[in-house]
Amino acid sequence: MSSFISPPIRQLVCALKTYPEGVQPGTEAAVLWLTGCLDSLRLLRPLLLWSESNQELFHQAELDLKEALKVIADRHLAGNDKAEALAQAVIRYYGQLFQLQSEESRRPAFSPILSLDQLIKVAFNVIQDRCDIFELQTRFPLAHADILQLRAQWTVRKTLFPEVAWPESIDEHLRQIEGGLGALALYLEKGESRLLEEAIQLLGKGSSDYAQQILESEAQAREKFRFGTHDAIECWARLLEHPYDLGEAVTRQAWDRLFQEVDAYLNTIQMSRRGGLSIAHPELVAAACVVHQQAFDQLTFLAANPLPPAEVAQLLNIPWTQMDNFRGAVRQAVADLQAQFQAAPRMLELVEILGQCEAGVLPKWVLRDEVQQRLEQQQASLQAIGEAPQVPENIPALLASHEQAYERMLLYCEDDQISHPIEGWKMLSLTMPPLIAYEAQVRQELSKTGKSGQQVTCVRCGQIQIPQKICSSCGSNLPQLQIDDVHYEDLAGAEAASTNVADVLIDLAEGLTFGGSTWDQVCLEIVRQLEVLEKTRHRFERDGIKMMGKEDSLDAYCHFFVVRMGQLSQALATLAEAAEGRQMVALKAGLTSYRQLHQELIEFQKRITEGIGKLP
Repeated sequence: MSSFISPPIRQLVCALKTYPEGVQPGTEAAVLWLTGCLDSLRLLRPLLLWSESNQELFHQAELDLKEALKVIADRHLAGNDKAEALAQAVIRYYGQLFQLQSEESRRPAFSPILSLDQLIKVAFNVIQDRCDIFELQTRFPLAHADILQLRAQWTVRKTLFPEVAWPESIDEHLRQIEGGLGALALYLEKGESRLLEEAIQLLGKGSSDYAQQILESEAQAREKFRFGTHDAIECWARLLEHPYDLGEAVTRQAWDRLFQEVDAYLNTIQMSRRGGLSIAHPELVAAACVVHQQAFDQLTFLAANPLPPAEVAQLLNIPWTQMDNFRGAVRQAVADLQAQFQAAPRMLELVEILGQCEAGVLPKWVLRDEVQQRLEQQQASLQAIGEAPQVPENIPALLASHEQAYERMLLYCEDDQISHPIEGWKMLSLTMPPLIAYEAQVRQELSKTGKSGQQVTCVRCGQIQIPQKICSSCGSNLPQLQIDDVHYEDLAGAEAASTNVADVLIDLAEGLTFGGSTWDQVCLEIVRQLEVLEKTRHRFERDGIKMMGKEDSLDAYCHFFVVRMGQLSQALATLAEAAEGRQMVALKAGLTSYRQLHQELIEFQKRITEGIGKLP
């Protein structure tokens, strides 16, 4: 299962497969999550600049969410069938969503202020009649409130930092933004499109110029800090020493900002815990939590014991500096973890599940089921490695050590001692680098041999043999085929794919050993290839059979093409049974004939296409 699947969906999928007691509460949580995603999509739609591609992605994402809800509600589906259908629908949804986000990220922002950027995007869609004016009306109050706050913050900054030469142009840029909001308000009242176009220009240019100018001025203000290096502490200390009361709203906002920074730091820690950092780097997370508590305690103390500005700064500067340091360390540790196991995504998935269990996001029975599945796969992988030729001596021993690691993790489900998953993960992480390196070597070797013709088939008698000039069975000339760069293509001239699909499936199968892929991905690829094969069969019946009887060699190629299609279909069905049963040895054994059949089918297909092209 992809690690991108959210905890509510992961929990329900696991419950459907192995834990009936968790189906009912899991269903409620999953439905709540899915309906929340649908609501989020509806809010997102007006913010997407209209194009056919992103609208199609959006539509498919919405259909996938609805399909997931339909699967949950389907009483005729149960157990593994419902679990697999639900998981695949959610995986497709994430795929559409990530692609949509990727497309949007390539577009430049219209404004550095989020509420204004969103307002401008909605305005563009309104101009193109792709969005209802109601969307502008609902977002206008938020943008207006943000600009009022910017104006108030600008006034307070000038008051608290009188030694800074604040440029008057900042005020001009704010007035430009306010003018844009005024034009938008008039448009909402009168409906004249020129007002909306004017609003877009004023809001975009005014906010961009404001952001650039304020950044330069803030850099100058930092050089004038007297209470340390942290802006929130500097502002609070200056406010305390200011001879005049600037109002309760200003005081409350400056005080709340200190707590908001502590809360944001805590959120970073909590996200890293759910990502597995509390398992991979428990000491770092524990120390970061101590710093959060210290910062919170200091603010609580100051709330009850007012102190002079200098003492306030002295009290807060230490935990604030530590928060900055730990925030950077936590983010770097997460990035390092992702980089270390980039080639073994199932290991990242495991540490994420461990982290979610430690954080209380997932129940222990989800972890138990996951680890037990990995134990079964580990035994099959160990057997497959033992039967493989020329395996380095250390590889079987390293893979065998995983059993002890998984058994240690299972103890956590019994006694709640966090040391069990921590030590289990440590065992896995220490053995993975050489295993990942070995897998990369295997993949490289497969890439060299998987695209070269190991055998050919005689078009006269059908004997399969090594490439040579004369058939060893009937003595006829063998086809001299160059297939190093042949890719899968549909019959009669479809565009060649960029990757040989045989290599795709073989790579997925090889990736099972060390966590580079999942059984679900293998099953999905086999189903996809069976569907492509069936389409090829239909295309042949439409375009190929009607050409037979016109040229003998073409008829021979068509005959063997039909035979190989049937054999390849049977080989894929055998692979599907092995994959469904999680039988590693049987899967890898079936890949040999699958590879050969696939290469031959490509060659016959190529010759048929060439023959059709030569017919009068």
